Amino acid sequence: MQKIKELFENDCSGHDYWHSLRVLNNAEKIAKTEKCDEYIVMIAALLHDTDDIKIFETRDYENARRIMLDCHLTDSTIERVIDIIREISFKGTETVSQSQ
Repeated sequence: MQKIKELFENDCSGHDYWHSLRVLNNAEKIAKTEKCDEYIVMIAALLHDTDDIKIFETRDYENARRIMLDCHLTDSTIERVIDIIREISFKGTETVSQSQ
């Protein structure tokens, strides 16, 4: 959580640390009612904006990858989380952004 707090410490767009926690809490509630891997859902919810193109100039989800590597997550887990983040990301009025 500290890594995410630090990443968003200067954000004023509304996609800050507190937003990430609200998304995490909502995802946790929803995940309990669905058939899913709750662990993966929780990580993806927490990291969903860490490479948002409206906030960061990153490539290939480098913030999310760095945080997950620092937490010693497996390559498989990292790729599953990145896939979710990629699928839920929006760019303007377009749907899934394929350019990251």
